[in-house]
Amino acid sequence: MSLSDELKKSPPPRQRGQGRQAFIARRNEIEQALDDGYSSAEIWQHLHDKGVMPIQYRQFVRYVDRYITSKQANEQPPVSSGLNNPPTVEREKKEDREAPKQVKNKDDLTRRFQYDAKGKSEEDLI
Repeated sequence: MSLSDELKKSPPPRQRGQGRQAFIARRNEIEQALDDGYSSAEIWQHLHDKGVMPIQYRQFVRYVDRYITSKQANEQPPVSSGLNNPPTVEREKKEDREAPKQVKNKDDLTRRFQYDAKGKSEEDLI
């Protein structure tokens, strides 16, 4: 048997995007199964065993996040982006602001750590 004969008998190569098409075609079923409490691993395994989900589990989870989870997040009331209506910033009144703490003593600001190792033995330093 020649190579060209073998290539004729082999199934056609998968086209790019075929897995996404399979996912989107069953998106409502997958969403319903997730709502019913099935895990994404159980759903993928069942569909993969049937031969209707030609993608790996990792990509299946990405599609669940992209097409189902984000869809549910988008259904929540939209939050204004602030482009048309800039946010109003309430400014504090002068009375509400705390006055800076007064330094009690000037020495508190100028006092620094000073290390003097003179006159000490090596054992005291260790």
